[in-house]
Amino acid sequence: MSATTPGEPDWESIAGSLSQAANALQSVLDGIGDGFYAVDRSWRVTVFNRVAEEHFGRDRSEVLGHDLWQVFPQALGSDYEQAMRRVMDTGVRVEREEASYIRPGQIMEVRVFPLPDGLGVSFRDVTARRMAEKALRQSEARLKLAQQAGRIGHYEIDLGSGRLWWSDSQHDVLGIPREMAPETAMDFTRLIHPEDREAAMGTELAAIRNGTPVDTEFRVIGADGRVRWIAARGQVVRQPDGRRCLVGINLDVTARREADERQRLLMGELDHRAKNMLSVIQSLLRLAPARDLPTFQQVMEGRVAALARAHTLLARGCWAGGPVAEVLREGLEGFVEDPARLGIAGPAASLAPAAVQALALAIHELGTNAAKYGALSVPEGRVEVDYWWLGPGTDLSLRWREAGGPGAPPPQDEGFGLTLIRQCLEQQLGGTVRLHWRPDGLAVQVTIPARHLSAEVSSTPPARPAPAGHGGGPAADPSKVRPLQGKRVLVAEDEGLIGLELRATLEAAGADVVGPATNLAVLSRLAATEQVDVALLDVNLQGRASFPAAAILADRGIPFVFCTGYDEAGEDEYPGVRRVRKPWRRGEVERALAEALRP
Repeated sequence: MSATTPGEPDWESIAGSLSQAANALQSVLDGIGDGFYAVDRSWRVTVFNRVAEEHFGRDRSEVLGHDLWQVFPQALGSDYEQAMRRVMDTGVRVEREEASYIRPGQIMEVRVFPLPDGLGVSFRDVTARRMAEKALRQSEARLKLAQQAGRIGHYEIDLGSGRLWWSDSQHDVLGIPREMAPETAMDFTRLIHPEDREAAMGTELAAIRNGTPVDTEFRVIGADGRVRWIAARGQVVRQPDGRRCLVGINLDVTARREADERQRLLMGELDHRAKNMLSVIQSLLRLAPARDLPTFQQVMEGRVAALARAHTLLARGCWAGGPVAEVLREGLEGFVEDPARLGIAGPAASLAPAAVQALALAIHELGTNAAKYGALSVPEGRVEVDYWWLGPGTDLSLRWREAGGPGAPPPQDEGFGLTLIRQCLEQQLGGTVRLHWRPDGLAVQVTIPARHLSAEVSSTPPARPAPAGHGGGPAADPSKVRPLQGKRVLVAEDEGLIGLELRATLEAAGADVVGPATNLAVLSRLAATEQVDVALLDVNLQGRASFPAAAILADRGIPFVFCTGYDEAGEDEYPGVRRVRKPWRRGEVERALAEALRP
């Protein structure tokens, strides 16, 4: 232990506390679907997330702090090593696909990019996607003949006369009734979206002149005005009577195009929000005073936990916002064991995502202050939180009142906690904060501007928070039968925080949780080998439907419930299976699983 001069900060203690906070941040990285690790300029591994552990088959404790090339000597001399050293030297990011040197047969999509103190590497397994693309190319080759494509929108154009023939299914694919079907190729081009018409015609002319295949995508405008994305595949052939014809198929790929666009937007939003969350935590670490290590660690753990609860609340609501009552309950969770000492009352109202994070931090700071110095520091103390909102276009007013506490005079200068409250509510949200130091406890009046408010979707009335450790729900009545008690439940969920919440919810209901499985491969293995009573399946696992695993469970006679944010997902494949739609209300998951277990 190094000596420090009296009055100077204990830098070793501060460094240790920062390390503890970094460990807390590891859970954020463990919640993403991509593998990620980072090295410093000496090639020592500084970050190694959960997906990286699974891919490389190494625990992070075996990797962190060690030289990358000593931990993975098989990469020495490879193109991968050359790419990493090139990025380290030039600072120019590299994106590539390559065969995995750890798992033969797998194809990895790898991004190597510079960091201020080294390199970051993200990767994902794209083997299935590449195999699917290869299979699609092979399938398209088999669809060159007209009779193989007739059932999915077959067309034939006589290149001599320009006459066009359609199969019956083409009308549904393009949204054109039979009486409006074009008679010539030129008539058909008028259906193509004006922005895509020139490129589509250019591809067709090249096929006619050079014999190259038609392989293009464009939009068409149906008779109902709806815009559809069409993938056209075709080939010029010579018919037995000598005529040259362009024959091929049209596929409706609207859903895939829209899904790709949603995925692009979601990934951009996720990147923004992850960076924003990390920046908030970084600011907390830099700004919070560090008088001693234990106190600093405890305070930072509480603030990071408050942010994590706010993140989970937003994830549960698909990032559309969060009900005010739930933000307050989550923010005050864990400060007292007796729910009678906390009261929350107010109308149905929801906050925008940015306001959820800000209010969650502010309420956590007020709760911390009350637990240390105010009403919650004594057994007889109590906190009441009331709020009012008259509807869209009006501000929200919130009142925090402590009663039965020791009371305290106003501080001569506001500490970091109160500074953080003002920063969140006044600076970030543009609201107001008024503090009143009363003899029996602190009273705070807050206003949040109308632009951060919206009508609450859920009609569930606000309830008082539950005791710490019960997930915010009502306390279980031990006299009632718990249908999940002792049942083994297989859970599939690729969102880390949601998976943690499901595990906690089901374990609180007495279930033994298997998983959560975060991808289809792991889920399929567990579905085939684990002895479980029931399963809860996220329909979309990292871009792949969980239906193959559902089929395995069905063959084994194991009931399952779908958990999805899509309105109609799985209804065609499994019309009789129960569904829990995200975001779910408290108790909804447990009820659905209990119903699935009934004979």
